Amino acid sequence: MASVDYQKLEDGESGGAIAAPPFALAKLDNDKEGLLKGLTDVEVAELVKKYGLNEVPEEKEPLWKMFLKQFTGPMQIMIECAALLCFLIHNWPDFTIIMVLLLTNGTLGFFEEKSAQASVDALKAGLEKKMPVKRNGKFDSIPVVQVVPGDILFMRGGDIVPADCYWLEGDPCQVDEAALTGESLPVKVPRKDDHGKQFSGRQMWSGSILKVGECQAVVSHTGVNTMIGEAAKAIQDASGKDDGFVR
Repeated sequence: MASVDYQKLEDGESGGAIAAPPFALAKLDNDKEGLLKGLTDVEVAELVKKYGLNEVPEEKEPLWKMFLKQFTGPMQIMIECAALLCFLIHNWPDFTIIMVLLLTNGTLGFFEEKSAQASVDALKAGLEKKMPVKRNGKFDSIPVVQVVPGDILFMRGGDIVPADCYWLEGDPCQVDEAALTGESLPVKVPRKDDHGKQFSGRQMWSGSILKVGECQAVVSHTGVNTMIGEAAKAIQDASGKDDGFVR
């Protein structure tokens, strides 16, 4: 699954493909109280215009088109030409073998691509809920699709982290990142920063699960700019590529 070094992006060390959060990371130390005040409705409206909703846009392809696409790659066209030649010269054994292989490969490719689409849907499913978010100085239950960078979240054990964020205050938490990083054991947040990556010990990634503890966290990235957004885009890109006859 794709991963992104957001620390470098936020420090301006990359090409800037991912938008920076609307606050300086230094505020995690020197203006925590300011961050904990949350956002106003006016600020939220401006941030929605800038960053969009907390969702991964997608264009769903019709199943019939997805199936037909399995037979349009360069390798498939060559094999189809061979099948046509066998048909014209009445070489039925070779024609049958080629058609069986072509249809088998196309069917397998179709189900593989359909499974990839299901993976994208599964990634998004974790975001379809509400969560306490501080707006106008108080916590309200807000659909997580409306969460924007700079929002203050209140999370407790069992919650799915709805956006990339930084722990601000609360209990020492245990966060399950297995679905994103493959790490089998929960990680402690906050913890000692990784070498050269300031505040990395406070990061919590969208799609991870808060197993133990409760805390307040400030959102840094939402939607396609999160790690889970990058992963979903990678899956969609991979499913859209034709890699020839062998799968």
